[in-house]
Amino acid sequence: MTPEALLSVRDLKVQFRTDDGLVRAVDGVSFDVLPGKTLALVGESGCGKSVTAMSILRLIESQGGIIAGGSIEFQGRNLLELDAASMRRVRGNDIAMIFQEPMTSLNPVYTIGNQISEVLRWHRGLSEQEARAETIRLLELVHMPDPRQRVDEYPHQLSGGMRQRVMIAMALSCEPLLLIADEPTTALDVTVQAQILELMQELQQRLHMAVLLITHDLGVVAGNADDVAVMYAGRIVEHASVFELFDAPKHPYTAGLLASLPQLDHRATLVPIAGSVPDASRLPPGCAFHPRCRFRMSECSEKEPELLPLKGHGQRTTACFYTQKEPDADLTQSLRMQEEEEGPR
Repeated sequence: MTPEALLSVRDLKVQFRTDDGLVRAVDGVSFDVLPGKTLALVGESGCGKSVTAMSILRLIESQGGIIAGGSIEFQGRNLLELDAASMRRVRGNDIAMIFQEPMTSLNPVYTIGNQISEVLRWHRGLSEQEARAETIRLLELVHMPDPRQRVDEYPHQLSGGMRQRVMIAMALSCEPLLLIADEPTTALDVTVQAQILELMQELQQRLHMAVLLITHDLGVVAGNADDVAVMYAGRIVEHASVFELFDAPKHPYTAGLLASLPQLDHRATLVPIAGSVPDASRLPPGCAFHPRCRFRMSECSEKEPELLPLKGHGQRTTACFYTQKEPDADLTQSLRMQEEEEGPR
């Protein structure tokens, strides 16, 4: 564990037993989240981001998952060794989570005031009257319009953006040290997305809270993260500061994600990533990305690359044989040049 880390995940392995065999949803993932900082966990759907988040809170077992190895240390305590009662005290109190879809996370038969008040009474021991007053204060904190009216409304009476504000208010009700935000803006339109992300940044600075931001949206990452860990097929393939990653990605998958985004320069060539994410129960041998990679070499199909420091690039790491040999290669530019040479398909 890095001395200053608030959360330190090491060699986490999570598996599911299915009719098609054993699925290694998370396979040896390691990262740190520092106090007051934001780490973005990025990747396509199915790469293991949400499973990692649910495992941190020990909720994955209820969904049929098995934590098969590794450690999850929070403030020096391994969460995997805590009993159920101790883990319940950690959830919501020290570590809170915003889930992808607020409509499925909020109980439709209780008012939002009742749902936030329940958290306050359980974790902070407030009376019913105190909890209601604090609930209204929290709704004001997240800039909910007419909080005194909304506190007695049901989830279906609120817009998507309002429901997400309720989830943020609930998550922040105990002023957690770490907030896990799992695709917090997925179902929202662009204007509301910007408002929610701005609100999260404001509250993070006010509470000096660390954030683990889980997303597939690189635009969200660029404006909100300090560091980025890129996941593919259950493993982290690149870890860097947000500035390093966008300036010069050092894994072919990361470069492919960036090269496939529209650029301000309309002349820039868009490069699609060939193929699709492999079935987690039937991963290819060697590097899981090699069947889709334009930089693959013979060893890529023979053995799995380790996540190692990149020579001459400080603390950033990548799991790629090609970039370990060519650490200064401009992968994004190479992809665009290859696409231009190949021409339209």
